Amino acid sequence: MDRRDPWLAWKVAAHGLVRRARWVVESRRYARRRAERVGRDWAATLGSHASRLVRDPERAVLELAAGKETNLRIAAAALDGIVVRPREVLSMWFAVGAPTAERGFEHGMELRSGCIVPTVGGGLCQIAGGLFEAALRAGLTVVEHHPHSLELAPEPDRIRPFGTGAAVLYPYRDVLVRNDHPFDVVLRADVDDETLRIDVLAERLPFVVSDVEERNYRVERLEGRLYRAAELWRVWRRRDSGTLVRETIVLAGRVPVLEEMPDSHCYTCDKTSCPSRYAEGTRERAAAMAEHERARTAAVAASLSVAAVHRSGLGHAAETIAGRVHRLRVVPA
Repeated sequence: MDRRDPWLAWKVAAHGLVRRARWVVESRRYARRRAERVGRDWAATLGSHASRLVRDPERAVLELAAGKETNLRIAAAALDGIVVRPREVLSMWFAVGAPTAERGFEHGMELRSGCIVPTVGGGLCQIAGGLFEAALRAGLTVVEHHPHSLELAPEPDRIRPFGTGAAVLYPYRDVLVRNDHPFDVVLRADVDDETLRIDVLAERLPFVVSDVEERNYRVERLEGRLYRAAELWRVWRRRDSGTLVRETIVLAGRVPVLEEMPDSHCYTCDKTSCPSRYAEGTRERAAAMAEHERARTAAVAASLSVAAVHRSGLGHAAETIAGRVHRLRVVPA
């Protein structure tokens, strides 16, 4: 998806109308019932996803990690406990709703044409990708998924299988998965201090279980640009013996890699004619937010300093202070 597309706003508006109409007309098709509690009744884990919240601690402030964490917590709470009955469809946006400031969402990082753009609800692609991966591993049918057009992490940092990310934009691009099992499944989504975790649970494991495999992975440089290429397969095996029952290819392709992440974002960037530039607010607002970021940088530096004291042996008191400093929010006037 190219944000520079002059027709993008019209496409989003038109597609949004169609999707909202389907949510109303086909409301019974979408999962919305919640389990009273996710406990012993849902003892079998069909598929899981786990990913860390902060990709690089040294870039946490620049990449608006605190805002992303808030957004992920709101989205995880909306998804947690949803029961997907046989033939029902789970829609991420139907469950989470619009990511607006009025609902508590904050500015997180959106990578737009190679630039870091502060966006309300930024960072929700992480939970979208987690839902996609967990659904694949759980044997659910993927109805809609949009892969990223750009890989972010440098090669030593790659921890998820190729192609398991997801690009979302409310309500234009969504993640939809359908439960074709003959039994109910329930979603468990949780965010702790370091990790996002998504599990698809059931009362029992089926006779045939599924998983994902990355195949033919390679890194290529074509015409001076670095690419990753691979295939993502889903395989079904007998649970008792591990015998292969069938396999299907989910996706295959080549994706460019952003080798160097930007060292600024729209609040601190000097460019004035960038097509990706953050459009909301005035120049004074941008200046205020830049000051806000500098204050948060100082807060994180203080947190790291206190954490170093804790490691030197001052114990629980230093840990408590570090937690408070790390959570500091300096709101511009």
